[in-house]
Amino acid sequence: ATLVYEQANGILADATAKVDVAAGQISTMAAQVSGHLASLQGLVSDSKAVLQDAVSSLYALRPEEE
Repeated sequence: ATLVYEQANGILADATAKVDVAAGQISTMAAQVSGHLASLQGLVSDSKAVLQDAVSSLYALRPEEE
């Protein structure tokens, strides 16, 4: 019974360590993805502003109707 207990305890300790490592890796990847999404959101917002400026500039250059 002691041997079975020790084996089960070892297996659970090993599994716990592996889950801890995986959780750390997932946290790191989640932070990276979040950072990339924030960058992408900023780029999309900047692009939208540039397009709006282009539309305004083009509108200012519009010829008068005859």
